[in-house]
Amino acid sequence: MINEQNFIAVIMHHQIKANIKLLFIGKQDDEGAGKYDGVIELTLNIDEMPTNPISFPKTWDTYSDLGLEVLASRSTHLIRLDNGKGSIQIRIRVPSDVLLLGRLENEKEEKIEGGHCVYYDKEKGYWRCKFAPDRNGIFEALIMAKTESSSGNYTSAISYKIDAKNIPSPPVSYPETWQLFYDLNMKIVSPHNQSTIVIPKTESEVEIHKDE
Repeated sequence: MINEQNFIAVIMHHQIKANIKLLFIGKQDDEGAGKYDGVIELTLNIDEMPTNPISFPKTWDTYSDLGLEVLASRSTHLIRLDNGKGSIQIRIRVPSDVLLLGRLENEKEEKIEGGHCVYYDKEKGYWRCKFAPDRNGIFEALIMAKTESSSGNYTSAISYKIDAKNIPSPPVSYPETWQLFYDLNMKIVSPHNQSTIVIPKTESEVEIHKDE
């Protein structure tokens, strides 16, 4: 099955003239695992590709059901990370009773420890979703959501691919934090953007500084 989002994302990346058939298929919700049937077929006559092709991130029902709204990176499924930068940020606005959670995976679907930092920015009124690949390569930035009153697990809402190049060494990583950390306007000054603290052999302790 090819859905509208994925199909459009594919054809918009073909840099050639073409007539491409676009087939929409569907079924009733109460049919369970029943077969999808054709609904409508259209032909796209592509004479000239746009300078900046459009593609769409992968989304699940949770994205629309819970009212998520991406404020940046709307028209692409692939975020390029280059020029020595260590992380990317996706900003999302949600209803007041919705919570978000993040996860970063490599091409082997392995979770990158310290690879995400997701929190609500009260001053700006939206969620900041930061992702930091630990090396060059293709990664998936997954954002999950649930309502505050729900006792269930977070479910997938939206995901992006990250094409990481020239990742700095050591790479950016994030310590585990809770929402209270940001609600109290706390900020770690040192060590900066590191989830692991390395203690030199000559030292017996480590200090974490916070902005006053």
